[in-house]
Amino acid sequence: MISVSQIYDTLLTAIRKDVRGLSFSPSDFNNIIVSVNQRLYKKNYNDFETSKFSMVEMDSFKIVNYKIDLDTNGIGILPADYYILVGDPYYIHPTVGRRRVDLITSLEHSQREMDYLTKGSALYPTAFMAYSPNSSDMSLYVTPITCTPIYIDYLKMVSTPFLDYYVNDSSLQLTYMAEGDTVTIPLGSTARDGTPGIANVVSKTVDFEWHPHDFPVLENLLLEAVGISLPDQMLVQVSAITDPKLEKT
Repeated sequence: MISVSQIYDTLLTAIRKDVRGLSFSPSDFNNIIVSVNQRLYKKNYNDFETSKFSMVEMDSFKIVNYKIDLDTNGIGILPADYYILVGDPYYIHPTVGRRRVDLITSLEHSQREMDYLTKGSALYPTAFMAYSPNSSDMSLYVTPITCTPIYIDYLKMVSTPFLDYYVNDSSLQLTYMAEGDTVTIPLGSTARDGTPGIANVVSKTVDFEWHPHDFPVLENLLLEAVGISLPDQMLVQVSAITDPKLEKT
């Protein structure tokens, strides 16, 4: 993981060297890192498992053998942090062991169920994806309904990074709060959410889920997002992770 406060401090250092002398508040930072973080995630997802390196880049987001119990209608709710399946679901047949669940469209499901030879069975189960009437989450509709539980491998959604802090009322100096900490706000200081000292506040900080070697890439993307001119070497690194441009003919 990468500390969100370290990213912010490094960004401030770069911005203060800019000829315009612009500053960048924590609120500005929290707003912009959402899109930058999503941009990096989508890039790495597009490259997912195209190489051993890309597999490592997404390993902190990959959940394997996640168990989903089906209800009496054969519906299994996907996890709340679900982003996309990796491969097909499977279940464990009581006598022959692991069986792949054929993931199909709902239209194909309707067509298969009208034919005895193609309809889902205990040996060759099928499933399609849709929202459950009893949940706002995406669900798997499995046939036959006796094929429970189902297991899936999936990529989870990237968490939204956030930097939480409190500020000294006199000096206006910021103190960052670490992820997961409960912090006692000192007398004469105020938490980001307006809570005055002395009071205990649970930090809302969420660090980046990327590997430490992604630190320069994140910084370069943030600098690009705030319009800071980068040295040529950094520009090369940034261009390497952006979407390819169409060449003029």
